[in-house]
Amino acid sequence: MSEESPEYVVQTEEPEAQPAPAPKPKRQKLVAVRRIARQGDALCVQYQDGDWTRRAWVPVKEVDSDKVSADVLAEGVPVGIRWEERLDMALDLKALAKALYRYNMFTKDDLGRKAQAMAAIREAIGPIYLHLLKIAAKEE
Repeated sequence: MSEESPEYVVQTEEPEAQPAPAPKPKRQKLVAVRRIARQGDALCVQYQDGDWTRRAWVPVKEVDSDKVSADVLAEGVPVGIRWEERLDMALDLKALAKALYRYNMFTKDDLGRKAQAMAAIREAIGPIYLHLLKIAAKEE
């Protein structure tokens, strides 16, 4: 009688793959917006982006209690010209001073005559205004 050792079969089954846990949705940074206009399913909103006031068209359904996700704003269609990126001239302070004198702006009381003070300022910034118009015309 031969003694045979019993055969042991070891079954190696891989454990069933467990689905990865669903990632927790990131909390979206909400940005306060002001509604400017609506066209169909799009809303033009105004918001603060750091120091800058911006406008963008976003889907109406994304606006909740006058707040919009920062991601949605980033994907929105920008409105207007980014002046800070386009202006390439400075105010001529000497021209402003000369205009203030021409309009008799010598004291604080003189500046209180708002119409004359504004006329002097408009005169001094005239070249900048013309430059702004040229920039805007190129954007159209």
